[in-house]
Amino acid sequence: MDLTEALNSFANDDNSLRHSREDLFGAVELHLLPSGKVLIGKAVNLSAGGIGVVVQKEGAKALIKGDQIHLDIVWADGESLSAKARVAWADHAKKDGCLYGLVFEHLDQATSDSIHRHLIKQVVDRHLDDS
Repeated sequence: MDLTEALNSFANDDNSLRHSREDLFGAVELHLLPSGKVLIGKAVNLSAGGIGVVVQKEGAKALIKGDQIHLDIVWADGESLSAKARVAWADHAKKDGCLYGLVFEHLDQATSDSIHRHLIKQVVDRHLDDS
């Protein structure tokens, strides 16, 4: 499958970019609002509406559903992103930390475009790998 076929396949896919959740890794600083406390985590997946982040055990239970945070993310390719988010859910049962589902809030156009670029790249790469 070449790039054109992959893009056409994706365009016809039932899972649109808006609902796509892709594995994507990067370092994350979570700044709790309004306290300013900082937690360090790792991004594990991304969608247009939010991000999955694992926080190591020492700070794992610091966030609860509804908490407001500011994220600073550095993706594996070196590009960075800053955004406000809200904790949608937390899974404290992980042995190496806590997995949080964070929902983006009030994204500006540049941040939204950056997220979409990363999603498109991941989807295209996945389709090319499947061929």
